[in-house]
Amino acid sequence: MLLDGTERVGRPSECIQRGFGAALHQPVKDVEAFVRAHGGPYEKLIDPQLWFKNSEPPHGMQRATLPMCFQKGWGSGTAALARKLREKHGLHAPE
Repeated sequence: MLLDGTERVGRPSECIQRGFGAALHQPVKDVEAFVRAHGGPYEKLIDPQLWFKNSEPPHGMQRATLPMCFQKGWGSGTAALARKLREKHGLHAPE
């Protein structure tokens, strides 16, 4: 909520950026456990036909909700943080 009492919803790209930034700056207590949990290769479990861009979705795709966009950004930011910590601390990527 803004200072004047109104709410600003945002756009998909903004929500992805906020999620990425929040994840990239999240506190990590146990670096090795974090890298083990989030530093491995990404494996897509399902393939939803979701559109995460600001433009109109093409035929056959559904627009992602703003919380979905934030979650996608959080996932990408968490993976980026795991890669950064892995390199900084000389850890091996999980297989």
